[in-house]
Amino acid sequence: MYRKPNKLGGDFLEEEFDYELLNKKIEKMGFNQIKFADSIPMSRTSLYMKLNNKTAFTQTDMRKICSILNIPSSQVGKYFFTPVVRKSVQIDDKEVSRCNST
Repeated sequence: MYRKPNKLGGDFLEEEFDYELLNKKIEKMGFNQIKFADSIPMSRTSLYMKLNNKTAFTQTDMRKICSILNIPSSQVGKYFFTPVVRKSVQIDDKEVSRCNST
């Protein structure tokens, strides 16, 4: 995965992933982000940053999350590797990119 440096000295991900399905699964299983972060265990800040494409999920994170949420290994890609889809719209002859992610 390619990364580019951010202003805080860490790395931003160059490719963004859509975690909407993962967020829905977390809610469906009765968690809010605070309770879910505690169950992993992971700091609430780390979970927030990962779900918002500020830092990447590790393989260990994904394994723990899949175990807690009963996500089969055949479904990992659907929850963790769905790219964010950006659409371009034209307004007054100017192209503006829009993100369809939450």
